Amino acid sequence: MKFIFKTKNNQLRALWKIIILCLFISIFLIISAISMENYGIDDEYGLMIFASFIIGTILSLLMVDRKKLKDLGLVSLKSKFTDIFIGLLLGGVLVVINVMILYLLGDLSFVTKLNNPNIGMFLLKGLGVFVVVSIAEEVMFRGYIMLSMKHMNKPWFSILVSAAIFSLSHGALNDGASTVAVINISLAGIMLAYMFYRSKSLYLPIGVHITWNYFQGFIFGVNVSGREVGEAAYLAKMEDNILTGGTFGLEGGLVNTFVMILAMLVVYLLYRKADKGS
Repeated sequence: MKFIFKTKNNQLRALWKIIILCLFISIFLIISAISMENYGIDDEYGLMIFASFIIGTILSLLMVDRKKLKDLGLVSLKSKFTDIFIGLLLGGVLVVINVMILYLLGDLSFVTKLNNPNIGMFLLKGLGVFVVVSIAEEVMFRGYIMLSMKHMNKPWFSILVSAAIFSLSHGALNDGASTVAVINISLAGIMLAYMFYRSKSLYLPIGVHITWNYFQGFIFGVNVSGREVGEAAYLAKMEDNILTGGTFGLEGGLVNTFVMILAMLVVYLLYRKADKGS
């Protein structure tokens, strides 16, 4: 019976680690939900969910795996500054490319004039929200889940499992998610996991994740994974078709499929050169 729970190296199997992680997250969510109800706290952006991701992951890492944060890919930021810079730049550029393609095709128009953006504190607030969201999701989905399967020495299997769990938590089962949206969410999970695998740190996918969400929601005002964000610098209006993703947002469109494949190609070329230079 021991083989059901542990590997040949006497390590707890990945499935049980992920189950324990979910238990830690659930416990914190219940505690935080009761506390917010008692004190009348309005969690507008669901930040307590993402806080539970971080806390659950850290508890699992320390208590179950007995490892440190650097084992998740959170090594010295100073040594990986290039990764976070590339990530932040790449995430924003990818969304701009997506929007510009749709604009040129006539499937997207701007309600707000390009020379008169809507500027306010919501832009700073939104950035803070997506920094928290992106760190939480990358630490859990890419960092911990892929770390749990590292002993298998099958990186592509780890990438696919991580992407599957990521897609299920990002609206893949929602009624509003089209077939293209489901494929794209899974592809986004693969893209971010591939970035983690190639860069060997979480900073690249964290950077991409931050600006990817931020530019969609708070710069162009389109739905992020089917969720409306609120105010934006530029309000973009999209046609509801297979190219744009319609009400699900850019992530549900065929143009975004092309953009994510382009992103993985860019990362492959960048880090292939880095490997050769090392």
